Amino acid sequence: MRLQDWRLLRIVLRVGPAVCAITCLLVVIMPELGRSAELQWAPWVLGLLVLGIPHGAMDHRVGAMPALASRRSFFFIGYVGIVLLVLLIWQLRPLAALIGFLVVAGFHFGQGDLYWNRMIRNPGDAEVRERPDLLGSVLFLAVRGSIPVIVPVLAFSDEFAVSAQSLMSLMTQSSTPWVLSDLYRQTAIGLLVVLILVQLTASALCALRSSREVRRLTLVESVETGFLITFFCVVPPVLAMGVYFNGWHAVRHIGRLILQDPLSLMLVRRGRIGRAVARFHLATLPTTFVAVAFAISLTLFLRSRQWNVPDIGLMGLALASALTVPHVLVVLHMDRIQHVWKRTRGSGFVNSKC
Repeated sequence: MRLQDWRLLRIVLRVGPAVCAITCLLVVIMPELGRSAELQWAPWVLGLLVLGIPHGAMDHRVGAMPALASRRSFFFIGYVGIVLLVLLIWQLRPLAALIGFLVVAGFHFGQGDLYWNRMIRNPGDAEVRERPDLLGSVLFLAVRGSIPVIVPVLAFSDEFAVSAQSLMSLMTQSSTPWVLSDLYRQTAIGLLVVLILVQLTASALCALRSSREVRRLTLVESVETGFLITFFCVVPPVLAMGVYFNGWHAVRHIGRLILQDPLSLMLVRRGRIGRAVARFHLATLPTTFVAVAFAISLTLFLRSRQWNVPDIGLMGLALASALTVPHVLVVLHMDRIQHVWKRTRGSGFVNSKC
């Protein structure tokens, strides 16, 4: 990565913390924000159109690039096949599907942050370099992936219990009250605290043996981790996930994709970041349009069948998980090509033809 590319890197890495910080501040100043259903869902409605859906709308190009160029039809068949398989699991074993979705979602969130963790430490011809540490990478992914999935449940256990009860009654046809007992809650908190402390300690010990710049980067990432925990403890879950998913996770993945396109990379190096972003959104427009049209059609269909809100929510959750699983596999393909887990001599994170 050339030094000119760091301008985009700084923007990508600062957008998420900035948006989350503003949201956190607004919730503290205006508590009614956390009680308004319309305002809580606003980041989802607006963010999905601009960031959330486009961040996965390039899967068909990423997955069918040089490594699979001769088997494009195989990629599309496999992608659709995985989506249908996940939906079938939701039909047959909804509880197992839900648990699997949470695990996969947590892995993917950690996966997104891990790429930038590795990339800023191995930026090609810049001076900062660090050999990858497998254990450190696993711990970093586990912590960053656990925070968005586990912390909201623990911080807002009462609200989560109501939603979980509604969801469980739909999936299992059972009216048994769903309660997160104090024992389970305290155990989960203890395990999460231990995991975070182990990860931060391991990062600090590794940084002490590295350069001054790596120590600075490690400190920044540790502060980010603490900030994410605070964010999900303060902001109500629906609003927090909407802001995090679109403003943090999706933005970082879009930045990663922009750096893989040669023309967009050239625009970035010329300081035309706006044009590079516009080029990305133009490329994702057809897929985004199809996804939005499908979502609107499905919603109208469900309303005509007089489905209630929990039914529609369960259907939306199933569709989200069905699209998430193949998307995660595509990103794993990118990770392998870009040597996120195993840095090799001469490999690069930028424009590595994934």
